[in-house]
Amino acid sequence: MIEKKDTRARFGPFAVKLSFTAGSVIFSLIGLEIASRVIDGEPVFSVRNFIVDRVDRFTEQLSGSAQFDEQLGWVPSSDFEHPLYHFAEYGIRLNRSTQTEFPSGGVLAVGDSFTAGAEVADEATWPALLEEMLNVPIANGGVGGYGVDQTILRARQLLPIVEPKYLIVGIMVGDISRAEFKIWSGGAKPYFVVEDGALVRKNEPVPRIQGTRADLGWLRAILGRLYLSIFVAERVGRIDEWVTPKMQVRAHDYGEEVSCLLLEDLKARLDSMGVELAVFMQYAGIHIEKHDRTPKSAARVLSCARKLGVVSIDSFPALRQVYLEGAEQLASLYMKRGHMSPAGNRLMAEILQGAISGWVAADR
Repeated sequence: MIEKKDTRARFGPFAVKLSFTAGSVIFSLIGLEIASRVIDGEPVFSVRNFIVDRVDRFTEQLSGSAQFDEQLGWVPSSDFEHPLYHFAEYGIRLNRSTQTEFPSGGVLAVGDSFTAGAEVADEATWPALLEEMLNVPIANGGVGGYGVDQTILRARQLLPIVEPKYLIVGIMVGDISRAEFKIWSGGAKPYFVVEDGALVRKNEPVPRIQGTRADLGWLRAILGRLYLSIFVAERVGRIDEWVTPKMQVRAHDYGEEVSCLLLEDLKARLDSMGVELAVFMQYAGIHIEKHDRTPKSAARVLSCARKLGVVSIDSFPALRQVYLEGAEQLASLYMKRGHMSPAGNRLMAEILQGAISGWVAADR
């Protein structure tokens, strides 16, 4: 009979060493985790995901200038004040710092930060400048970071509040692709899919970023609860790489189709209300430098609008002409972070004035 060797004696010392090593590592990590929290003033016993704190647009990024909205994702905070920006009720930007209420009954402008007028004073946004040129009240309902989907939903939200005669939908070409995302720039948003040729709305109501695997990916969903990962990433200069991935989560890849269908639905709504519609396409400087003609996505959406009988205004030809006259002249139309400068917004207002002045003339 063959005797079985007792492996417990053979592996006993190894198992003890392995257990001791693992215990030492775990104990050391716990100590480092506590120390990193104490050094940076973070709560020692918190189990929240610290990455969420840094990607959620309602904490670190906007510092109170935006508030969560379960229908739109986010809107400017009502009555928010800043040296450059002043917002009234419903997050509508004022056209002058001396205003206290937004105007109604004239023109409603909606769009992203290019419409809202990021980086410039109230008086230097294109809605404010256009108001002066047309001598017609304009309510600026632009919101930074919006896609075409949110912009049109914002229009629906504000139409019964502002009661305009005219609506200008401002679209920066990048807003078309933003309609493909369910999370954008640290905020969950409403989005639409197309099923059997019809729009179906998703994320209704809009959820908050929770730090789940779907939001952040499995690695950050797990390690984000260890403040040590934030502590180390900041000290080695890799914090942006660690916290920013998955701030943008794509839902599909047909933003142009969604944008066209949304414009079709909006046009039908406005026709029943007797409100005129214009679509105004805008561009960052890089789009003007890289393309010698209107980018395809912008051209397709503008084509959809024209087929609907909507006044369609493309700022690309004018901006491209400025660029051909000198790159420095184009640069003067933009601010450091890429939004339009006061001079750029004045050019936008002049383009719009030439395109829609007939509305005002017919109304007088």
